[in-house]
Amino acid sequence: SRPAVDLAIVPPRDSMTSAVGPNPGDRPPSDERYDRRAAPCGSVPSQSLERYLVEVLPRPFRVETRLSRHVAACRVYPGITREILENFLRPPIEGLVLETYGTGNFPDRREDLLGVLGEATARGVLVLNVTQCPRGAVSETYAAGRALAERGVVPGADLTPEAALTKLAYVLGKGLPRDEAARLLTTPLRGELTLREAA
Repeated sequence: SRPAVDLAIVPPRDSMTSAVGPNPGDRPPSDERYDRRAAPCGSVPSQSLERYLVEVLPRPFRVETRLSRHVAACRVYPGITREILENFLRPPIEGLVLETYGTGNFPDRREDLLGVLGEATARGVLVLNVTQCPRGAVSETYAAGRALAERGVVPGADLTPEAALTKLAYVLGKGLPRDEAARLLTTPLRGELTLREAA
């Protein structure tokens, strides 16, 4: 028998806007709540979820209940203080989704903030870097993104903040060693992130 699916499907960032309808800003003023057009690859199609789970998924669906409760999300903003970041990373925190600018950029001249992140990852906290932007992905191309990777922050590719928080709770709930947990965070488990090929 095949193993059960142990993570719900979360569409990648580029398909989020049309999984259940058009962008909110593009929606014409009317009483119609959703546009039932075909959803893009990676998201749940317009057919019923039950049919999708039965006919399309390769394994039986199962809800995973072993999730870590010690996860949080912190949105980076101009003027964020060391104390704010320290509070997010206080024990018993196990994982933090760090919502950064653009392609995963962080204030790389703020050694106070980078130091807090480095201390947290050194004691085993998993910090996952995702973009605040509605589209796009985290990249280590720019110095501001590399500064986080050098402190042990895991790049979250095109994970949405919601998918990142769910995946972090799921992975940490497995009780894996930190390196294995970090590897799982950067591996597509159910289509929740897109791997970019090296140029």
